[in-house]
Amino acid sequence: MAVALDRGWPHAASGSAAAYGLLAVVYAALPRRRAVVTVAVVGLTTATWVELLEAHVSRLEAYTLPLALLLLAAGLWSHRELGDRSWTVAGPALLVALVPSAAATAVADDLARALLTVTVATAALVLGAWRRWQALVVVGAAAAALVAVTQLGPYTLHAPRFLTLGTLGVLLLLVGARYEQRRDNARQALSWLASLS
Repeated sequence: MAVALDRGWPHAASGSAAAYGLLAVVYAALPRRRAVVTVAVVGLTTATWVELLEAHVSRLEAYTLPLALLLLAAGLWSHRELGDRSWTVAGPALLVALVPSAAATAVADDLARALLTVTVATAALVLGAWRRWQALVVVGAAAAALVAVTQLGPYTLHAPRFLTLGTLGVLLLLVGARYEQRRDNARQALSWLASLS
């Protein structure tokens, strides 16, 4: 593959990477060989990325979403050997799918990306709470919060000082008045989050 890339043969390089990936999928189908599925994910992802580079695709999600789908398929396929731990089954796929897009909202003015990312992150958060999967709850909440901060942050800087300081003062009073109850709620929330798989 490296020789093909060096000679300027991107289609040959992606074809060989795809062949390695498909052979790894066949080998991973054997009993107790599921860990080889990572080689398949790497090979098939490399093939996809080489073709995308050759086609001059610059959209970030074109690179991350196929990898996320492959990681999710590999995690679900290896579910019996990995167990019910959400960080090993769905965590890598969700991190690859959401974190780059959420981080890209901080540097690019793309309303469609921000709306789609926050929608998927919120759906992952709700699904994670329903299925009791910690990875979906944590990554979904973090991605949604990152998009919210990057999209709403510039507007708060231009708001009048009395509005921002007054809002912060009222929030501090409310937090102080209900500190004990919130501390108990925080303990319950942390124990609930820790109980997720």
